[in-house]
Amino acid sequence: MSDGVDERAINFATAEFRRAATSRVEPPGTPAATAAVRARLRQRAALLASLVLLLVASSVGGAVLTWRHQRAGAVAAAPAPSASTSTAPSPTPATDPSLDQLDQVQLQVPDWAAEDGADACPSGTVTFAGGRYGTPGNPRQSPVRIVSVSALALPSEPAPVQLAVLRCEIGETGPQQLVAYRLRPAGGYDLVGQVLRTDADVHDILAVTAGSAGTVGVLVANARLCCGQPAARQLTQLRTYTWNGANFAQTDGPRTFQADMSRAGVHFTVQLTYGPIRPAPATSGSAAATGSPSATGSPVTTWQRTGTLRIRITNSGPQDAQLTLFVALTMGRGDGEDWARCAATSAGQGTTASCPLTLTAGSVTTRTLSVVWPVSSPTDAAPPSADGGVVQLRAGNLSYGEQPILVSAG
Repeated sequence: MSDGVDERAINFATAEFRRAATSRVEPPGTPAATAAVRARLRQRAALLASLVLLLVASSVGGAVLTWRHQRAGAVAAAPAPSASTSTAPSPTPATDPSLDQLDQVQLQVPDWAAEDGADACPSGTVTFAGGRYGTPGNPRQSPVRIVSVSALALPSEPAPVQLAVLRCEIGETGPQQLVAYRLRPAGGYDLVGQVLRTDADVHDILAVTAGSAGTVGVLVANARLCCGQPAARQLTQLRTYTWNGANFAQTDGPRTFQADMSRAGVHFTVQLTYGPIRPAPATSGSAAATGSPSATGSPVTTWQRTGTLRIRITNSGPQDAQLTLFVALTMGRGDGEDWARCAATSAGQGTTASCPLTLTAGSVTTRTLSVVWPVSSPTDAAPPSADGGVVQLRAGNLSYGEQPILVSAG
């Protein structure tokens, strides 16, 4: 990842663009219908091309119109306007200040999704200073930050509107929404409409690009990352929203991250148990293998606690399921040949793995994976962290669910 945009987002958008731009066989129909289909494909290809270029530009130099979520950090202070100025000074698009740089600007914040844990997020008239609204000393209301701003031309508007990604900061992350605002000729901003908000299905807004004729391409994810979680945990989708004169509505792209359970009824359970402490197997570079002495001259032995991760998967049918088993261990490390059959990567104290599998209708399978935790001595009685990570079952960019890995004694 560089400048906040990861390679997964670039690869995803590139593949989507190639797919959209590839010539297609059109079914018989009237010339008008054929022309309409061609126009729609050209519009989608152009929008996807914009997103590809935007993501690439952002990864190498920091593009203006594409943003990845910024982690908690200070917002650069904007130059303070005069005391009587509380609105934007000019309606000219080329000289409009960005919303996240204005001081004491009032915005109408639409409602947040209650199912996304947004009970403490303010809505209605909210005053932002330097791109942030905060309530010091008020634990019942979370601060809101303007994460990014970009311009969008609407057919009915004489000047571009501003698209703002708002994030309600609950801990290191939080609910988000993408909102359009119109600059008034006399100053200040009016709410045009909410493009989308995170909810029980969409949990993260990764990138935004403005297309033609009031279309907006949004790269969304099914999970919010926090506290060093691997980016591979997120499934991503490109969805398109279009202004219809009254509101924004989705016009293209997937509408859910949930896999179709009526085609393959896939369910799974997860259990991680830990066992005794044992000497770590010798490797070519380890002290145990080389016999490297300690400061006292004695050979050094490293120790580790062992454990077993069991994932039981059933498919009640009626169709077979082509699945990817995704495992993200936060503290323990995958160990053994079973992990070698997956695309596994270890970093720090954790392991991330993606394991392809085919599960026929009416069948059950159990994956057993060995896990180890480094310990300081053979008498270390402290159990591993109870938070072991997550397991997901995927079908392409759709999900059969995610379950936490809870660690318990074997």
